[in-house]
Amino acid sequence: MSYASRFMVAILIVCGLGIGQSGLAQQPLFTRFVPNLTVYPQYFSVAQAADGMVYVGYDGGVLRYDGIRWIAIKAPKAGAVRTLLVDRHGRIWVGGSNWFGYVERQSDGSDRLIDLAPGFSAQLGDEHFADVWRMLERDEGIYFAALQHLFLVDTQGKALKMWRHEGRFGAIADVAGKLWVQWRGQGLKQQVGDRFEMVPGGERFADKLIYNLLPMANDRVLVRSLDPYFTVWENGRFVDRKALNENPETSHFGAAIVLDPHRVAFAGDSGVVSIVDVDTQEISRVRIGKGYISKISHGRDGALLIVSNEGLTRMNWPERWTSYDERNGLHGEVHAIKLIDDELYLLSGAGVFTSRLIDGEPSLPFKRHFWTGSEAWALSRIGDEILLADSRTLLSIKGDEASEIVGNDLYPRSLLASADQPGLLWVGTELGVAVVQREGEDWRILDRAGDLGLLVPNLARRDAHSVWAGSDSGGLMVATWHPSESPVLTLQPARFDSGPDTTTQGNTAVSAIGDYVLVSNDKGLFRIDGGQIRATSLDGLASLKSADETLVFKEGRDGDLWASSYRALYRRHQGVWTVANISGLGMGVFEPLAVMPDGGVLIGGTGTMLRSSRSWAASAGSEGRVQVIRMQLGAGSDEHPARNLPIQPGNRIESGSGAISIELALPEVSSSIMPTFRYRLKGFDQGWSDWAERALVSYSALRPGNYVFEYEARRANGTVSAGEPLPFSISPRWFERTDLRIFGFVLLVVVLGFLLQQRQRLRLKRLSTLNRELDSLVQARTTELQAANLKLRSMAERDGLTGLSNRQHFDNCLADAFAATVETAQPLSLMMIDVDNFKQYNDSNGHQAGDDALRTIATVIADCLREEDASPARYGGEEFVVIARGCDSPAAERVAERVLQKVRQDPLGLTISIGVATYQSDRDLTPGHLIKRADAALYQAKRRGRDRIVLAT
Repeated sequence: MSYASRFMVAILIVCGLGIGQSGLAQQPLFTRFVPNLTVYPQYFSVAQAADGMVYVGYDGGVLRYDGIRWIAIKAPKAGAVRTLLVDRHGRIWVGGSNWFGYVERQSDGSDRLIDLAPGFSAQLGDEHFADVWRMLERDEGIYFAALQHLFLVDTQGKALKMWRHEGRFGAIADVAGKLWVQWRGQGLKQQVGDRFEMVPGGERFADKLIYNLLPMANDRVLVRSLDPYFTVWENGRFVDRKALNENPETSHFGAAIVLDPHRVAFAGDSGVVSIVDVDTQEISRVRIGKGYISKISHGRDGALLIVSNEGLTRMNWPERWTSYDERNGLHGEVHAIKLIDDELYLLSGAGVFTSRLIDGEPSLPFKRHFWTGSEAWALSRIGDEILLADSRTLLSIKGDEASEIVGNDLYPRSLLASADQPGLLWVGTELGVAVVQREGEDWRILDRAGDLGLLVPNLARRDAHSVWAGSDSGGLMVATWHPSESPVLTLQPARFDSGPDTTTQGNTAVSAIGDYVLVSNDKGLFRIDGGQIRATSLDGLASLKSADETLVFKEGRDGDLWASSYRALYRRHQGVWTVANISGLGMGVFEPLAVMPDGGVLIGGTGTMLRSSRSWAASAGSEGRVQVIRMQLGAGSDEHPARNLPIQPGNRIESGSGAISIELALPEVSSSIMPTFRYRLKGFDQGWSDWAERALVSYSALRPGNYVFEYEARRANGTVSAGEPLPFSISPRWFERTDLRIFGFVLLVVVLGFLLQQRQRLRLKRLSTLNRELDSLVQARTTELQAANLKLRSMAERDGLTGLSNRQHFDNCLADAFAATVETAQPLSLMMIDVDNFKQYNDSNGHQAGDDALRTIATVIADCLREEDASPARYGGEEFVVIARGCDSPAAERVAERVLQKVRQDPLGLTISIGVATYQSDRDLTPGHLIKRADAALYQAKRRGRDRIVLAT
């Protein structure tokens, strides 16, 4: 990633180790963001503002993270910022050392810290109050609690009231509309009018420092002191939690936050977050690092924001993802996940792993089976027999024994048992498609179809005798089984009488969904239903995914639909798609997908398998909005420092003041994957820029006028956020004023006109004489020059060896032909021709013979094109090129075949390979695109054995 501040540490951590429990468990995922500033790496508090900005208190002030970069905001006084609070209006309140206040956003997008302590100078005098450890928002305002001082300000920061207590204050909380405060040495009190009265039973906390005072649902309050001592206020009395009080682990608890009506998360001093069930008194431990955790807070999307000296960590809550890895016995890159009855099969590069589902969850650890010594790719059950595809062959699994049932040159990658022919198995391989059939106790390969390198990773039923085949390079294909014909099996590109052309050279996936099939490739998403194909947006998924993203689909429960790619997981629930980013986690590629009985899914990666709960989509996060965070004017050098401009509509900037720089941000921490940005300046740019990770835009030498800066951000999941347009204007300097320019121009025209008039009179006299003398000389020279120019032009446009057009002349001719084709829609084809094995011929017969051969082939090509509107040229070395105007693809193929045959018949004994590309308006935006496609076709011709023609798709 291009911004160091966004680099992520994605660690899998153990959770679910409750009191008295041990062993293996699922692990949640989390993401860490590490400040890249030169500040002392000690962090104490965290809060996320309404606009998505994340603020972290550190020893020296506050850090702001805008989703792209970290910015340090210096505190008005030295010392640590122990606590941060976001009020109901979105303002960030700050508790520092001997000061407190709030974060104020400046007009230029920067932040500053406002100190409110001077508002209490009359009550404080010269007295210091050290660190502010706790803050609380209530209707009357914001409370700031230091050791011996309690301050109250209104929501605008005006000082209202101060309390002082020599015995020190402990925790504070709003309980059922009343303010609870611990007065150490006295007990836990509640505010009644202007007085504080003891909470019934609160005297027990006279000498116990209350560290956590946590209001929960149903008017319950969890109280924890540093003994440790756990008790819950419920039904008007305190009820102790004996098991928690006797557990030595609780002595390591620190800051806490309420998760739900029953559970509380506590920070620890050894990198552990402890999830405590207040009622069952069970504890689950989540390790996110090794150091002291200072604070846990809720983000805008409900996730937990955890700050420690190792940085800022974000963890989803409730847990939407759990993970299994080598600690659960899983190894290798997971290629496929198969659920047969209650048995879960994980097929990986390290073999096969199984686990029995118990109450819908995999039993741990996974059991490893050594059925194959190579990679396992696919698995299918036919009757009582399980067939396993490894890297080379098919294996039959009976009991815990594996036996090879076909030869070891099949290279299977996907399996599909026929629903119409018992004992028949379709096999997608690295070489195409094969059909395998069981005959009694034995299996045999009926036939194979395909080509070298044609990988078929997925199959879907088409009818009783054919299947749809998705391939990595051949597009959408159809494999057909002809039981009474020869060949028995054919594999051909899919063709439809009506509907869009879905053929492509790129990766194509097919997925059977109920009684229809979904197709995904670089042309989009398509639905095949009843033998007809049509493009589909699939409820908006087509615009949500990336253009080059190929998806595999699985049916879920209750009409849910899941889709996965190498980078993301999509779920359609009640017609709405939500997305989870799973790329960039440092766990390889996630692709194989399986739906669990409860409606959740499993998705496999490298040595890792993720499990999503069925409620995953219901808790989609709140997304931030892209915004301008800084607008600067000037070069930014030491002599001329850049000047921040207000981020507001209508800025007027004087022309010539310097370059304008605009910084963008997407304030959110839902993903560590860098977003991309695009922008345009209306009044200057012709269109949108390309998407790029660069979040800094600069413009220099803008002319006077009105402009509007528009910008968008695209997240890794494909969703786009548009920012508020920012209009501004460039005003002219005095000498650039229109009225002065007009006056100066008119005056200049008058003066120049007079001078030119005088000069013209003198020139006319001289020219009259010279013209008569030159006329005769020019006429004589013109004839000579025309002949010389024609000769020079012919020499400059010809290749010295072959006499054909040279490369420069070809480039000019192709540009003219391409422009004419774009304007008139007439066909245009391009042939790339290469002499096969020319180096060997040259080395064996000598360079002179090689030159003679090239001249001969050039003559053959030129002779074959005499009746065509075609221009041959030498492209370089042994490579030639032909521009065929007015030739569509079939016509170009016929011309190419004529050239190919003529070269074959020549006594030289050489052959040629030809790649042909015909202009396509949606693909060939420039002549270079046409050349590239023709060259790619030539490469395919070489790769397929030379001496042939390949048409580009």
